[in-house]
Amino acid sequence: MRKSIKNVLVNLIATAMMYASSTLARDIYVSPKGNDHNDGLTPQTAQRTLDRVVSGNIQPGDRVLLEGNQIFNGTLTPTCSGTEEAPITFTSYNGIAKIIGSERAAAIYLNSNKNLKIDNLDLSAPTRMVVLISNKGDGCDKIKFSKTYIHNCKENGIEVTNPKDSNITLENCTIENTGGSAVVCYNNGPITLKGNHIRGNGIKPAIGLYGVQKAIVEDNEVSTAVAPKPIFLEMDRKPAFYIADGNTWRLPRTMYEGFVVNKIPMGLSAFKRLTGQHANDNRPGAGTPTTLALPQNPSAPVQPTYQTPQGLVDPRTQPGWNGMNKFVQWNVWSRYTNALEQLKQRK
Repeated sequence: MRKSIKNVLVNLIATAMMYASSTLARDIYVSPKGNDHNDGLTPQTAQRTLDRVVSGNIQPGDRVLLEGNQIFNGTLTPTCSGTEEAPITFTSYNGIAKIIGSERAAAIYLNSNKNLKIDNLDLSAPTRMVVLISNKGDGCDKIKFSKTYIHNCKENGIEVTNPKDSNITLENCTIENTGGSAVVCYNNGPITLKGNHIRGNGIKPAIGLYGVQKAIVEDNEVSTAVAPKPIFLEMDRKPAFYIADGNTWRLPRTMYEGFVVNKIPMGLSAFKRLTGQHANDNRPGAGTPTTLALPQNPSAPVQPTYQTPQGLVDPRTQPGWNGMNKFVQWNVWSRYTNALEQLKQRK
């Protein structure tokens, strides 16, 4: 009897502490127009830089709010962790905030963080990967990216590198214009990809799962740029726990397989048989001729094809353009217009 009363008291105290923690959760505002000497507790007293906000005393349940339609240059490197009941959230207010990774740096760097949410942000990194989850430390756990735009990087879009990382989720995100793969994971898992729009560059696999033992891949739309052998998804093994269904795989060349498991390329039907999953996946247009037109605003790898000391040159003016087949023309034109867009952003 005495023991049961003690257990009840312990549970009541724990519940009270949890409630007190949630009621004390704060919103911390960050704006380029703010001041790092401010407390950040209102939009009028916003802090100014990413470094300042992450060096503060961020507690479970807090939300860090970056001013929308503003650019934050540098890397968001939170050292804090939330709890399962009270995660810490990094998001935008009054529009979508942009974080652009500085020279040779990611836009977001995580190391041994737990229970974080990254929501409604625009992330890019011209010279590195956009999101790096470090191979150092104890690994990250319960990290969720939602409604986040990951794009315009020289390397991978998001890279999960620590075998100890677990419960990494990307949901309703868009990942495109990456120099490497859109998503690469070297952890054991679980990794969850759900409801995302993912576009590969046609050179690297759009999604790479290496060493992953637990994965959930559902309701994504995955496409690739034109290339001789574009790959949607590559695995070095079949995960021990794997759930996948309802995905749409949009391949510019309908005859190529598009999937690789343990270095063996295969089509969607063979991939379904091997994994026992993807029953309701589909490949729109499979089995019909593919007509390519030169796009006006293509997504493509970062490197320009033609460049002179005076700047970029329209490839259509170069000798040999008319002799290229449509696939090569599409790829060259895509790289050229993508490089033009990057030059505009730098200006």
